[in-house]
Amino acid sequence: MVQALVAQEMMKWLQHKQGSDSHEASTASTASSSPFAHFAGIPTQSNVCCSVHTGCCGSWIVDTGASDHMTFDLNFLTHTKQPSKPVFVTLPDGATKPVTHIGQVILTPNLTLQKVLHVPAFKFNLLSVSQLVTNNNMCVLFYPNTCVIQDLTTKRIVAVAPKHGGLYKLDSSAIG
Repeated sequence: MVQALVAQEMMKWLQHKQGSDSHEASTASTASSSPFAHFAGIPTQSNVCCSVHTGCCGSWIVDTGASDHMTFDLNFLTHTKQPSKPVFVTLPDGATKPVTHIGQVILTPNLTLQKVLHVPAFKFNLLSVSQLVTNNNMCVLFYPNTCVIQDLTTKRIVAVAPKHGGLYKLDSSAIG
């Protein structure tokens, strides 16, 4: 039942996106090149993987093991402040690095990440599933090749992250 609802919402999102992108695309993608070609059988006219403001926020790894959202780029943050006391994070390689700022990142009009840690020494952006579902009332569904983020209040699909190299990534550079 849940998968059917997700599929319906995904179809609505894709149909809306396909309609809004049709005037921008000079050539339509083929079904085989579309990241959603096998999901619903409808080719999109651009390789869209999530609805993220163009030019904002780069790629975000959807991470079930991250305790906090993290970014290396201070420019992604709004409403920044410096930690009142020293804060350190342990990176995947075991190194401990300082947090220099804390702020918000607006990924979409419907998805703002709160309490994002700025860690300049870490060269990735991590979206903490734990923080996302706790602070944003979201549901994160993992499929073999796609991760879907859904708002539990509105039941709408907020973002879709395809799997690349074993990681589910939201990528703003793929916006059409």
